[in-house]
Amino acid sequence: MELLAFLENNDIENFEENLSIITVEEKNSKGFTILHLAVEEGKYEFVDALMYHGADPNVENKNHETPLHIAAKKDFHKIFKLLWEYGADLGQEDYKGRTPKDIALENSSKKVLKEIEEIEED
Repeated sequence: MELLAFLENNDIENFEENLSIITVEEKNSKGFTILHLAVEEGKYEFVDALMYHGADPNVENKNHETPLHIAAKKDFHKIFKLLWEYGADLGQEDYKGRTPKDIALENSSKKVLKEIEEIEED
C-alpha cells in the first residue's frame, strides 16, 4: 500500500497524485482499506481526497466495521459528517450488530452523537 506511506508522512500532494494509479479499495490483512486507515488516524484531508476519488464509504473490514464505525468510535465528528455526506449508511451493522450510533454511545463520542442527532432531525 504505497498510499499508506503518503498517509503516514502526511504527504497529501503525493497521496492525491497517486490515487488514480493505485486502487483505493485494496485491503490489508485485517480487511482495512486506505479509507479505514485514514479515518482511524483522523486525517480529514486524506479522507476527503479518497471520497472525492470514489472510495466506498460503506466498505467493511473483517469485523464488518465501516469507516463510519471507526469515526464514531474515535469521536471524529467532522470526518463522520463528511462520510455521511458521501453516502455512508448510518444503519450498517458491524459483526456484533452495532450501528455507528451504537458505537458512539458505547464510547461516549459526544461530538459524533450531536452530528447523528442533527442528521436524524433532517
